[in-house]
Amino acid sequence: MRRVISFNKTGYDPFIDYLKAYSIFCVVFAHCLPVELYNYTLFWVWGSMQVPMFVLIQTFHAYKKETQPHLNYIKLIKRIILPFIAVQLILLLTCFIDVNTSKENLLKFIVGGGKGPGTYYFWIYLQIAILLPVLWKFMSKASRGTLLVTFLVVSIGTEVLFSIVNLPDWIYRLFAIRYVFLIYLAYTIWIKESVIINWKTILLSLLSISVVLFFNYTDFDLEPLFYNTAWETHRWICYFYVATLMVFFLWLFYKKAVKVEWLDKAIKTIGKCSYEIFLIQMLVFVFLKGNFNSIEAPFIRLPISIVSLIVLSLVLGGGFKYYVIDKCKFLRT
Repeated sequence: MRRVISFNKTGYDPFIDYLKAYSIFCVVFAHCLPVELYNYTLFWVWGSMQVPMFVLIQTFHAYKKETQPHLNYIKLIKRIILPFIAVQLILLLTCFIDVNTSKENLLKFIVGGGKGPGTYYFWIYLQIAILLPVLWKFMSKASRGTLLVTFLVVSIGTEVLFSIVNLPDWIYRLFAIRYVFLIYLAYTIWIKESVIINWKTILLSLLSISVVLFFNYTDFDLEPLFYNTAWETHRWICYFYVATLMVFFLWLFYKKAVKVEWLDKAIKTIGKCSYEIFLIQMLVFVFLKGNFNSIEAPFIRLPISIVSLIVLSLVLGGGFKYYVIDKCKFLRT
């Protein structure tokens, strides 16, 4: 078996929107799903790799022309930082609703890098955005073997270092180092070769999937080789299938869905609004998730809450992009 999936490196590629749409849908769904159901649904394998997928896409966009990327700080501030700050200012006010717990809530806000599910991704995005232009000369000149060894040394070395110093979870959570191996995968696979499905990539994918299952369904302590944190599946060895086999299955779905006009349009729209959906879902979950607790029957409460929270996040996120972000002249220029 040998299949090749190539990305458009010179212009718009609609398949990228499909990858973004799937990833942001999984982000919202992950925040709806009770943690105990993660294991029963194997969510760790098919739904918990949203941030790694977004890092792959971010790297692809920075490096796809194979020229020195330049970070547009003005665009970064206007389209990424300011909308995040606006949402977080609203959520910051909720920290002071209860005077008795305001200090504790403010500390959680600071340590968590903000309030709301998934706030850490904003800080990961910023770090990767700054790192990519810095790494370009090395990426473009080094051999593939040198790149592999370097990224493995950095990835494994930091895991060992963090194990030795016992880095606090809240710092590890906001630190992008656990995602840097994805830069290597995006550059060497998505850009230099295309996604090739053959015996080699299938074996590496099965290795990654096996490791993901091992980390989540066993209690073995592998420190210092792997730092023992809550981010067990976001380690370098878990990413091979995200860059290859997962992309292949999503590509098969893409080839089917693109033939259905309304579905194709809906998915592309979600993909284009993925960052705004990410921001709005924080507000949705903070303000509305608790409202479903009044439904006593869990078999009724769970599906109603999941559908409601997903629909609200997608619709309000899309509205935020098209009626606020895109209409604001200051953010467009």
